[in-house]
Amino acid sequence: MVKRSVALVCLLLLMWLMSCPLGAQPAVDVFWNPNNRGDTVMDFGVTLEGFPVRKTFYVVNHETEPVAILATNSLAEPYYLIVNTRDVPPEHPRKEEFYRIGGLPYHIPPGDTGEFEVEYGAFKNNPTFPPDVTAKALLELRVVLVRDSLGPAAFKRFLLQALKTRYAVASVVTEINFDSVYVNPAPQPPSQQYPVTNASTLTIPVVAQGLKFLTSVVGDPEFVVPTLPAPLLAPKDMLRWEVRYKPHNTGTDSAVFTIVYRPNPTSNTDSLQVRLSGTGVVQHLQVDNASGMPPPVTVRGDTIDFGDVNADGSGGKTARIVVRNTGNINIGYDGESLEGSPADVQAFTIQQKLMEGGSGIATNDTDTLQIVFNPVQGGVHEARYVVTSNLARRPIKGVPDGADRIVFVLRGFARKPRIDVVPGTVDFGAVVQQPACTPVSEQRLTISNTGNIILRIDSVTVEPFGAAVTCSPSTQIPAIAVGASQEFVLRYAPLQPELLEASLVVHSSAIGSPVRIPLAGSSVPADTLRVQVGSSSLRPGTLLQLPVVVDGNKIRMAQNSSLVLSFDPRQLRYRGSVTNKTASEGSQFLMDAEMPRGVVTIKQSANGSFKERDTFVVLLFDTYLGQNVSTELTLDAGTTKFGNAGCDNIFTVETHSGTFSTDSICGLQYKAGVGGTLRMAASPNPVFGTVQIAVQAAYDGPIKVYGYDVWGTQVFHTELAESAVISTSMESLPPGLYVFVATQGVRRNSVTVVRP
Repeated sequence: MVKRSVALVCLLLLMWLMSCPLGAQPAVDVFWNPNNRGDTVMDFGVTLEGFPVRKTFYVVNHETEPVAILATNSLAEPYYLIVNTRDVPPEHPRKEEFYRIGGLPYHIPPGDTGEFEVEYGAFKNNPTFPPDVTAKALLELRVVLVRDSLGPAAFKRFLLQALKTRYAVASVVTEINFDSVYVNPAPQPPSQQYPVTNASTLTIPVVAQGLKFLTSVVGDPEFVVPTLPAPLLAPKDMLRWEVRYKPHNTGTDSAVFTIVYRPNPTSNTDSLQVRLSGTGVVQHLQVDNASGMPPPVTVRGDTIDFGDVNADGSGGKTARIVVRNTGNINIGYDGESLEGSPADVQAFTIQQKLMEGGSGIATNDTDTLQIVFNPVQGGVHEARYVVTSNLARRPIKGVPDGADRIVFVLRGFARKPRIDVVPGTVDFGAVVQQPACTPVSEQRLTISNTGNIILRIDSVTVEPFGAAVTCSPSTQIPAIAVGASQEFVLRYAPLQPELLEASLVVHSSAIGSPVRIPLAGSSVPADTLRVQVGSSSLRPGTLLQLPVVVDGNKIRMAQNSSLVLSFDPRQLRYRGSVTNKTASEGSQFLMDAEMPRGVVTIKQSANGSFKERDTFVVLLFDTYLGQNVSTELTLDAGTTKFGNAGCDNIFTVETHSGTFSTDSICGLQYKAGVGGTLRMAASPNPVFGTVQIAVQAAYDGPIKVYGYDVWGTQVFHTELAESAVISTSMESLPPGLYVFVATQGVRRNSVTVVRP
């Protein structure tokens, strides 16, 4: 037990070491807004001159060791740094109005959260830091493992933003620009917040709220700013107005939103304004004109109609299509494609893409594409020519789903009566000449109307005249409706040995008539077919795979089969057959059963003929430890037959039987009790489902069998009156090693089974 505990501790230690990533950055969360950890704008808001404001940021340590934000190290990048934004020169003093509280380093113990403050100074009467100008800077943080200060770091950057003012009411936002917004944006128009802060210690009422448009308004206004009912600005508090922009047409819109407030009951009113601007945009590509060769090609809106075309491979119709950008933004091409069913897409070919003329198209400019309608199947064809633009990747707000797809519909009708013959060639195989019956090989052929008009079959003939092949029906064949089929039966009945080289000729109303289907086959003298089952020696409980072997170059002459195999049912039980990669692959089983016990009967009908393979079929048997150590595997020569449509047996069949015996481990030595021991075997091993345990005793008397896991817990128990094979399912047991122990008096033996 001590060894087992030590091994378990070592295993856990190894797993822990393997789970520790080498050289990985620390697992930490760095944020300032607990309600939105992804917020990277640390907003100090609005404050009066001389009234500093502090904000807290947090570092959550998910490691099992300390992490830190360290002091400056000459060998590493700074761990705590406040710098100017990119629009301000690095040496400008603006960044100095933000500074940290407390000295470095900042240590965070394992599993703990550190809280650290940043202050906005709001310096008063300092010309270097003027009031009523929004101050901005960048805070850059690097968090490292304390034990690996020069190793990988977790990096975080915050935008610091603040405004100091001499007025009672102010806002960090002086302009709201919606830039480019899609006309009638979906699903909702974009919106932005206009925050207004009371920097004083008084309650200030807002006495008026107003929106004034600087551009003309037709219909509903593009800018909407819902007014607040009787708004009051509490001391050091903030109110927010929501500004929405929904352009109804293209062009630029602008407005001014004003709030009027009274700083105190005895003073005059004061006001605060924010300028609103936005531009409505739309992407639109339309067909300017189209011409066809041969004409005509018709344009109806976004549909290009090629009209009627013969689907006879004559080249179809080519359309030259001119498109124009009628929107107010340039269109960049990301891709062009045809969409639709495979048959419809196949009917249209893009000869000249829009992208071949450039990567995009400017406003009010034109571009040209060329498409060929050359169908191979009859009927209506409709596909979508889709131009994918770069609209979704551009900084345009309110773009509806799918607006980056410009779709033109391509339409045309294909006139085509079409015939489809399956199979395309007919091979009757080798027909054996037997004096006792008529040699015949039958094959079936199907003619289908895959066109878009009724198909007429005028006649079906065999060439050359006098070939030993007949077809039914061959005349007075009814017309075949669209989508319908007609089956034909072909019989090859040669009167003497020969090599068949002929054709079935179908005369019809289809394009490309007549259709010729090659016919092949041969007639050969009767021959002897050797059929054999092998011999095998296995442990009881294993699966016996018994191949039935034939002459591969002869078996393909047969179209049906019948065989009977006998054996000792105390040694074997029939499970089924396998035809994959055998001569019987693809055949139909008319009978496949063990009935009665110990007799397997198999009857098959091949699809045309059996394949040219030496293994005819593989039979599967469960094996047992019976009273005997072996059994004959006997093929019945009288019922082993291979025939065709005209004869139930076309060969002189020569059968060779085999044997099955238990191997030396569980067989003769085992049953003889050599050495006077108690023996065990397990199969399969490893085991995923059910395991079979063979127990063999050299002496009479009861046998007890137990199963244990590696901890010594009993998981199985049974008692036997004599030697036997027992089965038990291990599916519900966890993976591991299991020991099965058999005892008979003072005799004892065991076998180990692996459960993966």
